[in-house]
Amino acid sequence: MSHGSADLTDAELRRLLAPLEAGELLRCRLPFGDGLVHIDRLQPFVCVYRKPAERPDLGTDRLLLGQASYILAEQSPATEAPLRALVSRLTELMIDAYGAALVFELWSAPEGPVPQPGEPMEPPRYRIVTSSEGVPHVTLDTLEHALIETGGDSPVRIDVDYRSGGAPPGADPLLPLDVERRARVFLLGLEVPPLHRDLESGKVMPAELRRLTGTLGRALRQAFYTFAHARARYRPAHYHELGRRAMTDAVAEVDRGLARISDAFDLLLHATPVNADAVYSRFMSSRYS
Repeated sequence: MSHGSADLTDAELRRLLAPLEAGELLRCRLPFGDGLVHIDRLQPFVCVYRKPAERPDLGTDRLLLGQASYILAEQSPATEAPLRALVSRLTELMIDAYGAALVFELWSAPEGPVPQPGEPMEPPRYRIVTSSEGVPHVTLDTLEHALIETGGDSPVRIDVDYRSGGAPPGADPLLPLDVERRARVFLLGLEVPPLHRDLESGKVMPAELRRLTGTLGRALRQAFYTFAHARARYRPAHYHELGRRAMTDAVAEVDRGLARISDAFDLLLHATPVNADAVYSRFMSSRYS
């Protein structure tokens, strides 16, 4: 794991992205800061999360783990230049392949005050950040409706902040303004409520994290699907096609381990008594006592 801060050279970029350009899975630690890039196939969008330096923000990075293309990085002056270089090169690859590129950035809102007993809970608020002349309206509409559905029967608040950059508060945009103004590159940001953390302790609640990862992941894939059809030379038949396909080594090893356990015994044989008739005869002989 590298913790360097030097600029990312062209040669380093080529080496880093070589598997992707060869049509292979790209999954590795970033050569700067403490981060990870996972792209199991090139698509016209990439998700980015930058861990803020001023607060813990536990669990938010895991909200993107179900996506097929994401970058997890640190938010710091040392990582800003190399991260922007990586995102810029990725957008060039996406534009060459599909004619358009969407850079989506996710962050969480800080925890609000803990409600007092008897005080009504405010509905969770999502904030979409996009340029007024940027992301297609059909993509924004799809994302809004999909986020509303994440609440089930509970109300959800959606705010749209029309400003350039699509970046979290206090962070510079991942791409310069002149790049965003090009017709083929789009920046989209989303601030999510910290539903995956306990309001009082700030600790991650695993069940809520799993639920939010699933519902939010589905909402993002639906939005990416509409973007692909509206702006890119990419026509997935269904938004489910945009999910992850590659298994990591750890997942594959767990799968093999479960298979070995399963092969070690016959579950049906162990769960079914082999002396049922004899037992029932004794039961009758005892006058069903």
